[in-house]
Amino acid sequence: MRILLVHNVPIWHPHAGGGQRINHDIGVGLARLGHDVTVIHVGGGENEPSGLPFSTITVSYSGRPLVAAARVARAARRHLRAAGADVVYASAKEGGFLRRVLPPGVGLMATHHHPDPPPLPRLDWFGSPVRSVRLARRSQSALLDAALLRSAHHLTTVSVWSADRLKKLGYVPPDQRFATVRNGLREEWFAPPPDPSGNDATDLFLVGRLDRQKGVDVLLRALARPELHGRTLRVVGDGPDRAVLEGLARDLGVGDRTIFEGGADNDRVRALIRDSHVVALPSRSENYPLVVLEALAASMPVVATTVGGIPEMVKNERHALLVPPDDVTALAAALARLLSDPVLRRRLGAAGRERAEEHRWARILPRVEEELLVTAELAGGQGVG
Repeated sequence: MRILLVHNVPIWHPHAGGGQRINHDIGVGLARLGHDVTVIHVGGGENEPSGLPFSTITVSYSGRPLVAAARVARAARRHLRAAGADVVYASAKEGGFLRRVLPPGVGLMATHHHPDPPPLPRLDWFGSPVRSVRLARRSQSALLDAALLRSAHHLTTVSVWSADRLKKLGYVPPDQRFATVRNGLREEWFAPPPDPSGNDATDLFLVGRLDRQKGVDVLLRALARPELHGRTLRVVGDGPDRAVLEGLARDLGVGDRTIFEGGADNDRVRALIRDSHVVALPSRSENYPLVVLEALAASMPVVATTVGGIPEMVKNERHALLVPPDDVTALAAALARLLSDPVLRRRLGAAGRERAEEHRWARILPRVEEELLVTAELAGGQGVG
């Protein structure tokens, strides 16, 4: 098939996260399966690595979502006129205008990775036009997401929770059908790390963007509780709340037991995970988080929260321990239990590894192909390159 993928920032962009890694890996995997793949990115073109197995089109970044979506649509129209495509696969709000530029017979498949989509504004253009304009300006991202999802021929999500959430918030009609295609894992996560990290082992490990969503503050408060006295924590990642969190660690008296590592590449993260005893993800919101899958693949025991699609990914007491979000007491108790019970850690690690096996890209990519073919057929195309 000739496939046009539409993403937001590329994996080599400083703000890239788990969703961008998934999008990148889909492009790589489809190209290696023999498909003719072109990827439209927003920004990051100056840092593009060489040797990519797909073609790229970079549009300039804009902090105004409507402008970025318009630029993506123009780039897509130029590409479709010049090279054609059987299907377009979009995973971000930047695809909100794509349906308007698709030639007849070209399918549009859309997916949604957002861990906490905001409610759509209620716009009353006749009764309250001024208020509606203000709401629309503040809600450009959500409205573009809804436009993409409502205009696509076929929809996928990585979790049932995500599909239900989008229906509840009005992004799509209540009877909208979704296909569930889980996130995939690179083979490297199933192999031992290339080198030791060179650091002393820590009891607890967290990797993620340092903002309110990830709940690092909750973990720091749990670390300050008596049941975790003397335990150590390593935090990998950066973000807008780093200075605040470092200050909170000092104020709670756990600054000397907490290491803020900063950013790290995948090899470094793999080594650090294996130098820890327990991986924690105390998030306030998630969809189908890649970091949990990566820890499971490394046979590491995980404590996570019961948010988003996490309960679909792992079962409590079978693959991981799950606690409510923002519950410092429950989080501290679960972490202390795991740290004091090596038999439980090994049991959860083994079961988690088995669960992670289901998410190898070798198993997930055929599902992506299947849904792309469905999309091409729904659009009336031939579904072949």
